[in-house]
Amino acid sequence: MTIINDQSEQSSLHEVPSSGSFARESFVHAESEVQWPEPEIVFSSPYEYNCKPENSLDPAPAPAPAPMPLPQQPRKPDVMTVVTVVSILLFIFLLLTVSIVVIFSNFDIPDENGVSEKGALADRGDLEARLREILPNHTVEAMDNDPNHTSPQSKAMAFLLNHTITQEELENLQNWDAYRHVLQRFAMATIYYSTKGDSWKQNTYWVDIEIHDCDWFSSRGTNSFSEEFQTTIYDAKSCNLGEIMAPPLLGDDNVNNNTDGMINNLLLKFNNLSGSLPPELFDLLPFSQWIDLSHNALTGTIPFPTNRSLSPPGFSLLANLALFNNSLTGSISSNIGSLSKLQYLQLEQNQLSNHLPSELGLLTDLTGLFLDQNKFSGTIPSEIAKLTDLTDLWLHDNALEGGIPNDLGYMYKLQRLFLANNRLTQSIPSKELSELSNSLTDLDLSNNLLSGTLGTELGLLTRLEVLRISNNTLQGAIPSELGLLGAYGALQVLDLTGNALTGSISEDLCFIDTLLVDCDSLCGCQCSSCGDDNQNNATGVLAENATASSIENRELVFEGDVITVDDGAE
Repeated sequence: MTIINDQSEQSSLHEVPSSGSFARESFVHAESEVQWPEPEIVFSSPYEYNCKPENSLDPAPAPAPAPMPLPQQPRKPDVMTVVTVVSILLFIFLLLTVSIVVIFSNFDIPDENGVSEKGALADRGDLEARLREILPNHTVEAMDNDPNHTSPQSKAMAFLLNHTITQEELENLQNWDAYRHVLQRFAMATIYYSTKGDSWKQNTYWVDIEIHDCDWFSSRGTNSFSEEFQTTIYDAKSCNLGEIMAPPLLGDDNVNNNTDGMINNLLLKFNNLSGSLPPELFDLLPFSQWIDLSHNALTGTIPFPTNRSLSPPGFSLLANLALFNNSLTGSISSNIGSLSKLQYLQLEQNQLSNHLPSELGLLTDLTGLFLDQNKFSGTIPSEIAKLTDLTDLWLHDNALEGGIPNDLGYMYKLQRLFLANNRLTQSIPSKELSELSNSLTDLDLSNNLLSGTLGTELGLLTRLEVLRISNNTLQGAIPSELGLLGAYGALQVLDLTGNALTGSISEDLCFIDTLLVDCDSLCGCQCSSCGDDNQNNATGVLAENATASSIENRELVFEGDVITVDDGAE
């Protein structure tokens, strides 16, 4: 290729020489003067290259393909990583192995001859015979009289016979210390079947053969017979041991005479229990300190134990028995005296009847006796006065008759005495009750048939806060000594309505928080001025059906008159 640089060179080229040699020299000379660009070598890979002039007019080439990665050598494994992984896998393997060994070591798997590592298994018939020997007579009789095996006792026996024990363990069941847990488990199963456990609101783990009865459901408890005493005194755990390691049936062979592994509280209130209570509740749970089956639908009688029926004989630690707000019937058996450790007996709000047994006087540790809202009749036994630690005696809303025992004055710790809504007669033993001046705070004798006069000794009850004697047949004047309770004592409520009291009301009683009197026959305070011929029109606003529930802001309530005195108005 020839490149012409200027005009002169162009003209010289048109002048063709005559000889051929001259023509070749001119061409070579012209070619030597042409400036050829240096080629640019572009490497696109280790295996190819392109030569391209710097100012080439050719179109730009397509982008070069991505370089191929060079093959890498495989990385050698880290020795420490391998050791760590192997160690972890070995630890997991050992842990699983130990767990499997421990689990299967607890199973006593017999061979084809009925022999296991622990020894020959006890025959089912031998086990039942031995259980019958250690159970109370009344329990055995209940099973004998049940050919269809539908009684709670028969079902409990079937439950125990599902347990697996060896012949050696069976032979060791020779004394109460060895078989007491068997009896406890039988009692718990009997309670479940007798009170329709399948219908309870909560029955977690009950009659589970693999679960220790200490872990069967029992609710948290509070002693709530009064707002003043609504404090938790037991937790939800039924037994003393935090964890039970012994077999469910036999318990712990090393407990000796302590209460480890034994039920010490059975709390099933508000749990939809129905049916009747079995005698095993008391006979076979001697270590129970608190039984609370209140607020259920229990019927039938209360199977109080005898000293002989207790296992062991005469032994019971029961301190709190709460069966209130059920539909229990029958009477309180004289066997109640065998529960000598009782501190609280709460049987109110049932349909119990008949006389109160004198054996109540044997419960000398009792501090609370609640038998109100039943159908008890007869007289109040004087033996109750032997309960010198009693702080609460609630016998109201029954059909009790006779007089108020004079000996109640010896109950020096008595704080609340409620005898209202009965058929009590005779006079109020004011002198004897005045002996309670250091303790008594509430006295309710209303709605009875009490007669006579109010004794002046009532004025000595300086701790008295509430005194209700309404709707009796009391006569005479209101002792001026009662005024001392208003002026210098703790009296806040005084209800004397529905009697035949006459005379004047002490001025010291006029401004206690609640004063209820009959203005038809009394004068003073806001009834009228004494000596006024028209007492009813003296002061006040007529309110024919005035009751204590209308009291607000120190409102004085009278029979037929209501006078508000806070702001000086009528």
